[in-house]
Amino acid sequence: MRTFEKELENKIIDTSKLLDYGFSFNKDFYLFKRKLSISPFEMEVRYQDGKLTSLVKDSELNEEYILVDLINEGNYLLKIKQEYEYFLKDILDKCSVLDIYKNEQTKKVIEYIESKYKSQQEFPWKDELSYSVFRNSKSKKWFALFMIIPRNKLEGKDKSLIEVINLKHDRDDIPNIVNSKMIFNAYHMNKKTWITIPLDMRLDLEEIYKLVDQSYLLNE
Repeated sequence: MRTFEKELENKIIDTSKLLDYGFSFNKDFYLFKRKLSISPFEMEVRYQDGKLTSLVKDSELNEEYILVDLINEGNYLLKIKQEYEYFLKDILDKCSVLDIYKNEQTKKVIEYIESKYKSQQEFPWKDELSYSVFRNSKSKKWFALFMIIPRNKLEGKDKSLIEVINLKHDRDDIPNIVNSKMIFNAYHMNKKTWITIPLDMRLDLEEIYKLVDQSYLLNE
């Protein structure tokens, strides 16, 4: 049996997409079955308790065909493995979504942006998934940048990672709003027109939403 911890390290399974793909729901798990082109083999993929597993089964013997993960040559057996691998990749591609940010406050701010502005989260740098942006629908300019950075980039000497958001702000008001406790001069962007907010509950969500709205308007 295969597990997919590595493949899903920064992703989560979207169960609605499993159903669209052809999985059935059986009380407490989702199950996908498919007969492979060479009889009597079939594949099963199960999603239960947040874990994805798969196997190839000999339906005549009703037992797992463990050799599928050892096959590297031979036209007959290799075809089974290739077909199995194809559908596993297809399921992972079509039924999982990125899940980079773990903090509850970060998730709520993202949900707010997606709901209010119908903006789609983008990951411009494929080799650096800890950075994502949202664009103004009219101007296509960034109005929010999410990052995971070392805490000491903002304050102190602690190098543990923290989730933050960069927002555009009225340049005349930045000296008044930045306090190096809840709102900081922008990390990695123009400090005259952008601010950085740690998303660790130190600043109230409603206040962050207001700053998001201002940033959106400033980027029209």
